[in-house]
Amino acid sequence: MAAYPTPDIVTALAPDASSLKAGRGLASPGKWTLAAGNDTALWGLMQGSGKDPYHVRVLADGSATKCSCPSRKFPCKHALGLLLIAAEQPAKLAASAPPDWLEEWLASRAEKTVKTETKAAKAAEGGPKAPADGKAQAQRRAKRMERMAEGMGFLNQWLGDFVRQGLAEAPVTDHSFWENTARRMVDAQAPGLARRLRQAQETALSDAMTLDDARKNAPRLPDDLGRLHLLLTAGTRLETLDPDLRAEVEQLLGWTVAQESVLSGPGVTDRWFAAARTVQEEERVITAVTWLYGAESGRHAMWIQSAPAQQPVFTPLPIGRWLKGELAFYPGVQPLRALWKTPFSTTQAPPGGVPFETVCQVLERYAHGLEVNPWRTVIPFYLHARPMREKQGKKEWLVDGDGQALPVVPNDARRQLMGAISGGRPGLVFGLWNGYEVTPLGIESETGWVSLT
Repeated sequence: MAAYPTPDIVTALAPDASSLKAGRGLASPGKWTLAAGNDTALWGLMQGSGKDPYHVRVLADGSATKCSCPSRKFPCKHALGLLLIAAEQPAKLAASAPPDWLEEWLASRAEKTVKTETKAAKAAEGGPKAPADGKAQAQRRAKRMERMAEGMGFLNQWLGDFVRQGLAEAPVTDHSFWENTARRMVDAQAPGLARRLRQAQETALSDAMTLDDARKNAPRLPDDLGRLHLLLTAGTRLETLDPDLRAEVEQLLGWTVAQESVLSGPGVTDRWFAAARTVQEEERVITAVTWLYGAESGRHAMWIQSAPAQQPVFTPLPIGRWLKGELAFYPGVQPLRALWKTPFSTTQAPPGGVPFETVCQVLERYAHGLEVNPWRTVIPFYLHARPMREKQGKKEWLVDGDGQALPVVPNDARRQLMGAISGGRPGLVFGLWNGYEVTPLGIESETGWVSLT
């Protein structure tokens, strides 16, 4: 019998709660005209509101789906329903011959895979590319640098006025106070600085609204403003920075790196554990971030996909599974962001699974990271720990085997879900540490890996 995804993995693939609920409503073979599968794929026919039934196609590991329904969600409810049947009732899948429309889809995917591998190979070998107008590119870059320099000069002056006025006197909770300057940065073609300003606004609101006395006594806004000033200083001295740091600063300011350039660089082939996926919307763009860990390389990676909010179409990764493939990392200091250089496939877990750190090791790695890259304020980690709530108060902690602890972000549904799944017992936890608190994103349960997002 094929190794279909578990119910937890199917749950993690769902784009949102409503799709998952609708998919569960279709997770019954009796509701399908056809529900079949083999070691390669699942396929089905589901009657919708039209005359013809929807044709549903799913790779056996859940890594790709296609449906003829008009839904813009990916996977759609029909694909989720078929996956849930395979996960929970695999014996009830019909043993029928794959139809032509499934074979055509599989052949098309195989052809695209070959093209992708060929393109990546040519890029790695320095294959032929369309000639670029170097002079025009240099002129455009120089013009943009000039506009960015003007914007950075304005922002530096704005920061100086802000600090001289004093944080207590400035209208830091006023939306226009931040947004007017952020828009000025967008006009200066420095969108990275605009994002930093909006993040500082969120920090200011968090500092003002939190009821946590410890955080009241140590507001985070000065940290954000200090890093922003440091970024402005580095942005005016790009020529003096080493290549990795310069690449990091340019991307933080808003320069983009072409995917072709990333894919043409060296890659890291490994078995990657897909720990979690987060999805958020900002300025009508949906961004999905999948967190990965390489067993042999020991590297963390984040695969980012973006799409318009009207049509958020993503390639889903089976969370909680090991994937074999090659990643190419963006340039920078201890880079995290990466692209799949070759198509991934599910694989067996390595002996020992995912290694974990102690709290002390996480803190040491975080401190070293700030030393070489002061703008990297969030790091991923794996801990073998148990959640513990204070007897008096609302604080919750992750406590490792040495008795050392990290505070967990307060008032978060993921914290409650983590406590319910663990039952207070120690287990493997994946999360993000920002220097103040942990955001838990995944946890190992008695039945397998569970995404908390």
